[in-house]
Amino acid sequence: MATASIIQNLQKRLKFPSSKTKDRGILKSKASRKNSECPSNQKRPVIPDPRIFTDLLLPDDSQQTAALDVDDDSFFSYPAVGQCATHLALLECFSHLKRRVMWSDVLDTKFGILPEHEKEHREIYADGYDDLEGICVGERPTAHLERKWELFVELAVDRFETWWTGLDFKATQGEQSNSENSSKGASDFHSPSWASDLPPLDVLMVWHAYMLNPHCYYEDCFRHNKLSLYDRGLPWHKLNDAIDKERWIYNSPKSLFQSKVPDAKPAHDSCSLTPYLLETLESCPEKQPLKFLQCPMCGTGEVPQTIQISLVAYCGTDHSIVCPHCAGSVDREQLKVYKMKTDYAYHLHNERRMPGTILHVSGDLVGQEVAPNDPAPKYIANLLEIAFPNTENILEHQSVTSVEDHLRDVAREMPVLQEKESLPLRKQMKLIDTLLSRYRGNSSIFALNLKDAVIRQGSFVDKMNNILWIRSPNLEGTITRARERYRQFFRLIARHPRQVFVPTLDIDIIWHTQQLCPKEYFRYSTRVCEGRYIDHDDKIPQQGTGGLDEGFEETKRVWKEDYPEAEDYALCLCWHCERKKDYRGTDPTLSAKELERRVTKEVEYYRGVERARREHTAVPSHI
Repeated sequence: MATASIIQNLQKRLKFPSSKTKDRGILKSKASRKNSECPSNQKRPVIPDPRIFTDLLLPDDSQQTAALDVDDDSFFSYPAVGQCATHLALLECFSHLKRRVMWSDVLDTKFGILPEHEKEHREIYADGYDDLEGICVGERPTAHLERKWELFVELAVDRFETWWTGLDFKATQGEQSNSENSSKGASDFHSPSWASDLPPLDVLMVWHAYMLNPHCYYEDCFRHNKLSLYDRGLPWHKLNDAIDKERWIYNSPKSLFQSKVPDAKPAHDSCSLTPYLLETLESCPEKQPLKFLQCPMCGTGEVPQTIQISLVAYCGTDHSIVCPHCAGSVDREQLKVYKMKTDYAYHLHNERRMPGTILHVSGDLVGQEVAPNDPAPKYIANLLEIAFPNTENILEHQSVTSVEDHLRDVAREMPVLQEKESLPLRKQMKLIDTLLSRYRGNSSIFALNLKDAVIRQGSFVDKMNNILWIRSPNLEGTITRARERYRQFFRLIARHPRQVFVPTLDIDIIWHTQQLCPKEYFRYSTRVCEGRYIDHDDKIPQQGTGGLDEGFEETKRVWKEDYPEAEDYALCLCWHCERKKDYRGTDPTLSAKELERRVTKEVEYYRGVERARREHTAVPSHI
């Protein structure tokens, strides 16, 4: 069946307005919205139930969990149901922001994206964007719309860097210096009160994706003296207050961190911390967002000149950028090499350890009790000293690949170094790979490319938006069951340390929520897995050897072996099946016919309420 026919049939079945209609959903004018509100005598139900959003405060450090058994329910107090529900609401805000960016005609002009054939697609995509449980009404966004989102995310990452570098925490005993830090554990982190303001939504979106790479996030907090930030996690109670759960609008505070960032740029700049990035861009359509780069070819000493370039030009080319100060050509590979040179200079001055040397390759924390004698930091330091006697020697290489080849050659040709460090060559190559992974495809100050991290997380956000548990009648039951399945999943990781396990969607939302309080995730992971700090790798390909598909099949097999009495690992997680589980748990005496009748009626009502919310029409009669 043609795509157009499928869309028309779905719209008819779901009673969505035609894609030709100009007055739709979020795009409706205020006047038309007012006229389409539900009748005054008909009360719109509050979905999700506000009573679910309790227990939002993060665990108190004073709680004595060290003596608890890992199977004790009190040990697994975080994340609570309300915190997971707030996370789902936050993901809806991210999804809503992405759709608004994709639909923005102003950004078409601003970013130079003006394909006429996109207009009709945008109208289709802006209608009912799913069938409430994963059936997409419109086609997938085209390359042009995805390109617009990528440019927006690039701006968001710049703003996040401004926010990150502007956060100034008072030094604590655990953050005096890297040498002192190396002997401090996560339990020693100082935890002052949370800052008075939340960051803007786009900055929060980048921070969210950053924390879902726990090894890189810990490493950067360690290296940049921000362990107090690592110690905190997302303040769920403040996020819950900031989210409008009817429209999925995140109400950014007015004051923000701009007063705390003395070098904040003008409002139209990519590094500005104005509350609403999209609105700021649309209000200044004639001003092009800018990208600021440091030129490795010129400058005095450690202070290079700044290159100012249009963001669209920077993201739209892989060619060299000409520095206006020295007229030298700088390409992206040189920027990555320059980043390594800068890190090495900090290392030589004992200001920061080199990236990739904070964590043991097994996931243990270097310098912690779990890995007190790990030779990795010393080996990398000695290798770099031999390979690059001077920091400027690094700039003799034009790419990260060239640097990598040089380091591997030095490692192979220096048997004295191998004997001195007592490391087999295979382990040396692994350490070099870990070091260089911080520079491949990444010239930022962070351990990973945050734009790519946000884009990768976008697929999970889309899945949560499609299944839409946050608007379902089974929200609390689904999360409660998922929490128990997550505990079983993590026990698999502990029992089979050499295998890679792939989570289901319900397990994954709990895993993500726990990582958003990094210190709590560290505590849980190192206790359950006996010292291992489990990473969350979202870069594994879907198919092929070692891919997600293969890993998922292996996870199902091991799950069945370890939990023969449990439900199957791969479950249907739709509203209907999840609501049936709710009823079976509360009233197992219901006949199959009565259970089906009740669940069908309730699910159809919730679906009708959701349609009414999107179309701004009257809600259906109550159950």
